[in-house]
Amino acid sequence: NSILVYPNPAHDILHLKKNPAMPENIPASLVDISGRKMAVDLQYSSPFNATMDIRNIVPGIYILKIDLRGAAPIFEKIIVQ
Repeated sequence: NSILVYPNPAHDILHLKKNPAMPENIPASLVDISGRKMAVDLQYSSPFNATMDIRNIVPGIYILKIDLRGAAPIFEKIIVQ
């Protein structure tokens, strides 16, 4: 996989580190198992490293959708504790 998502399970902050060969500042969203998009923002600290504050997300199983702009999106199962 071209993107490292950690820690998983997560408690407060989710980190994303992507391959430098991928486009910069790609969008990502967190959805619950029923498909509802969660109100969380992806904050880039560099073109290839980002964090997502999940402190206000109810514990459960979610899907992180990473949009690769023209390529098939990447989906990662995320457990919030």
